Amino acid sequence: MRTMRLTVGLALFVLALFVSSSEAGLRAQCRRQCDTTVATCVTTTGQRLRACRRQTLRRCRRDGLQFCAGATTTTTINTTTSIPVSSGPSTTTQPLGSTTTIRSSTTSTTASQPLNVAGTWYFDGVKTVDTPDCVLPYDVSGSLHIVQGGNYLIGDFGTPSTPAHGSITGANSFVLTSDSAECDSYCCCSTELSANKAIAWTGVLTWDCECHSPYRPATCYGQWTGPLIRQ
Repeated sequence: MRTMRLTVGLALFVLALFVSSSEAGLRAQCRRQCDTTVATCVTTTGQRLRACRRQTLRRCRRDGLQFCAGATTTTTINTTTSIPVSSGPSTTTQPLGSTTTIRSSTTSTTASQPLNVAGTWYFDGVKTVDTPDCVLPYDVSGSLHIVQGGNYLIGDFGTPSTPAHGSITGANSFVLTSDSAECDSYCCCSTELSANKAIAWTGVLTWDCECHSPYRPATCYGQWTGPLIRQ
């Protein structure tokens, strides 16, 4: 009897380990595959990034990866419309003696996909512009995370992490702006990161600050420039 109980207990323990491992694997796959679904949630419902991510991952774990797979699509349109009137030039004689010649024509339309910048990046900037007496740091570095839906971007950057939004601005450029000001005991600063790729990606981070300290100017402006590296 005791041997049977040990056997049943061992079987339940192994089953629990298997279920826990399966759930952990599904959770990791959901985080990797649901970025586009999260971005769509933000753009269509107006909810915050954190709320959309939480409810999307919950649905993915409950309904399976197909919940997010349906939102990940790549569309390429390459159509050619031809309007052949005849195999060659045709001549139609009108009653009044006028002649009309109609030639065949071909129209081609191609829809291009926007620049893909989704993922994790690392910015390492050195100060290039500074308002005198602002006492801003010389170096600014850190990670930024971007989720993309078409040309629209959401994400976060800075330490502590600050929610941000932005857009694709060109064939090789994008911009992210902080959703709210970052404040310490002296200043509140809005942050913007613009990125451009000529040969390699370069970022320009700007702080535009309002200060309330007798030891600093009422407004402070700083700019840092450096490489932007995709992780």
